[in-house]
Amino acid sequence: HRDLHLSLRRQRQMCIRDRPKPGMINKLIEKHKLLRSESILIGDSIKDLLAAERANIEFILLRTNYNQEVSAKFSVNSLTELV
Repeated sequence: HRDLHLSLRRQRQMCIRDRPKPGMINKLIEKHKLLRSESILIGDSIKDLLAAERANIEFILLRTNYNQEVSAKFSVNSLTELV
């Protein structure tokens, strides 16, 4: 399943969907009846990593020039490495 889910908020308050809270991930897993063991979050920040950990799913770090200090079990330099 593919689903793009964005949370664009101008308010400073964090809602249940804002990373690193796993609300958005949990909602997508429930909506599409996915298995957590088969789900992966690809992200570029520590917030993404924490959200994946809290949702109990795997995480792949997309390396950039601004996240070199982030350490993850799996990482790629480009999304093309995943295909």
